[in-house]
Amino acid sequence: MVQQQTALETTGKTIPVLTDKDENVFEQIKETAQMVAHRAFELFEKRGREFGNDLEDWLRAESELVRRVPIEVKETDKNLEIRAEIPGFKAEELKIFVEPERLTINGETEQASEEKLEDTLYSEWHSRKVFRAFDLPREVKTDNAQATLKDGILSLTLPKAEKAEPQEITVKTD
Repeated sequence: MVQQQTALETTGKTIPVLTDKDENVFEQIKETAQMVAHRAFELFEKRGREFGNDLEDWLRAESELVRRVPIEVKETDKNLEIRAEIPGFKAEELKIFVEPERLTINGETEQASEEKLEDTLYSEWHSRKVFRAFDLPREVKTDNAQATLKDGILSLTLPKAEKAEPQEITVKTD
């Protein structure tokens, strides 16, 4: 069962912040890597199956399919404040996964446009995907995470977990 914390967008939409460890982030990473590999192979074939440009093909495919999410992380006394730039996405197109030491932002959107001029029909469709997973600098409480989306900026507030104080343990004898 996925625990969800509600985060309001200015339009009243919500972004669930998922905290269930059963959600498989690795499956999302695998799907994204397969999508990039497929596109890289297409680029390889388009070049006439010429060897030697594997890395170039991979990086080009990755840049075409997945946009890296720039982030900013700030620490206050009680929270980690994270801002991520994701223009063009709606709240319902995003999935945010928070674990005590890790944050994952995943989103996918499709856009289509069509224009008809006399006998010519112009149609364009593209899919955009963002994916960013990174380790947090401090452990956080996942049950009070909040996220808001406004003007293409995703803002997350993650309450920091209390630090465990070192304690001396006395050894007992039988």
